[in-house]
Amino acid sequence: MSSVPPSIPSQVQPMPPAAPLENAAPPLSQIERVVNTFIAPRKTFEDIRRSASWWLPWILGTLAAMAFLFTVEKKIGYEEIVNGRFAHASLLQRVTAQMSPEKKQEMIDQQVARSHSNLYTAPLFNLGFALIFALILNTTFNFGLDAQIRYAASLAVVFYAWLPKIISAAFAVLVMMLGVEPEGFDMENPVATHLGALLGSNTDHRYLYHLLTAVDLFSFWWIFLAGLGFATISKRKISTGAAVTVVASWYVVFILLRLALTPVMG
Repeated sequence: MSSVPPSIPSQVQPMPPAAPLENAAPPLSQIERVVNTFIAPRKTFEDIRRSASWWLPWILGTLAAMAFLFTVEKKIGYEEIVNGRFAHASLLQRVTAQMSPEKKQEMIDQQVARSHSNLYTAPLFNLGFALIFALILNTTFNFGLDAQIRYAASLAVVFYAWLPKIISAAFAVLVMMLGVEPEGFDMENPVATHLGALLGSNTDHRYLYHLLTAVDLFSFWWIFLAGLGFATISKRKISTGAAVTVVASWYVVFILLRLALTPVMG
């Protein structure tokens, strides 16, 4: 009786080696992020996916703001700034027209004292404004475009996108150090990188002036950076053009609010 020899199990073949994963970009330091914001911004925003740290641009922005405010105080004088505001704000003019000279001066002194305190509240103001603005943009992208972006990442994008404002502040400090006429100095738009410079800050056409100041080189720069940043960190694919449009739309809203405050702020 013949027997069938037991079959020998075939040798288990080893699994083929997995294809090597593409090398991930090395993490960036905070200084590298800041530098890349100006020369290779997409690298900075891609690194925000890894870490949403934003302390360095906040510190740099705060130092720039404090340097600007300190120079304004020494080279221009807050009383000149407040007097200019009163000269152009139609609502303030109507209110002060019914006051005695002593009462009007007291009101001006209060405004000057409040302006002096801005030097010490600048860090908190910058942080608070960024927190609110990041929340607005985060909500818009997540609910409007289903971007699925973390709030911390949105806040980091806002801070890094604002870095060009440091250059604007540095130019403003340089202009004041070289010498500028205090009369007509526009604290909101100290550097003539906007179309409002065609009219001059002393113009009586206040609405047109503030509308033209919105057409500003540095404002367009940070709008583009913010749009690129949100398009980069979004989990859902969003074009840079669409993201820039969202940020620009909110910029227009803020400009309209500024125009509405012209009777009070000049």
